Amino acid sequence: MGRFIIRHRFSLFVSLDIIILLYMQLYFSHQALKADGWNYLLDNGYEGYASSVRVNYDGGSPAEIQHFVEVQRRENDQLFQNGTREVQGAILDFKRPLSLAEADAFINKYGIWADSYNLTIHNPLYPNSRATLEVTLGRDGRNPQFFDNSWLDKTIATFSTNNVCTCSFVGITTMRVNLDYPHYKQLLADKDVYTVEMMAQVVKAKLENGPLLEWGLKGLYGVKLDDYNQLLHNVSYQPLYSQLERFKMVQMTEAETGNEK
Repeated sequence: MGRFIIRHRFSLFVSLDIIILLYMQLYFSHQALKADGWNYLLDNGYEGYASSVRVNYDGGSPAEIQHFVEVQRRENDQLFQNGTREVQGAILDFKRPLSLAEADAFINKYGIWADSYNLTIHNPLYPNSRATLEVTLGRDGRNPQFFDNSWLDKTIATFSTNNVCTCSFVGITTMRVNLDYPHYKQLLADKDVYTVEMMAQVVKAKLENGPLLEWGLKGLYGVKLDDYNQLLHNVSYQPLYSQLERFKMVQMTEAETGNEK
């Protein structure tokens, strides 16, 4: 009899654990969308607000990554066609690392605004690894005379003079820019651009158009949906460049010109 009671209690505890886990999964997470090669999950916060959004995509092979790139482009087109006039903080992925001079010339060529450059560096002691540093800056391609690279040159120079590691500047591999639709199409056609990512904005638009209201959610906790800067902190998304590099879908030799060491 005692043995039966022990098993019964164990079964009861296991059942309670399963019920609690299922409740937590239902309460704290909703699958808002499962699309072609990607999905996003809303995490419930409290007081009727979602705390964050998690974006996932299939990335186990070059074919899956390329498929997601093409899906993203369709989503981007739809975003603009639905009335979005400008996207802030879109990510440009380059096919090869650009020197600082090339990156500035790129901004000037298209007359666009850049919020930041991603600088990739390489430590020869670890040949199979690279590090990326996102440098916040203001680059207005319509007013290139105000560009000041002196502090950025010094930052790059420290990579090769640091006492801990002698590193080399590989180049600028991605940047965040503001784009309207005509500029978006121009950049996609540029020979040095692999793709343009704007998943946070795509998800933002999808949230505004249904799931939040359908589930009785008021919004993202502490974030207004029209506030892009805050939205970035609440949308969990792994940009594509590390995957493009992992599968050797982009060139990773050092910038051809203007390479500071």
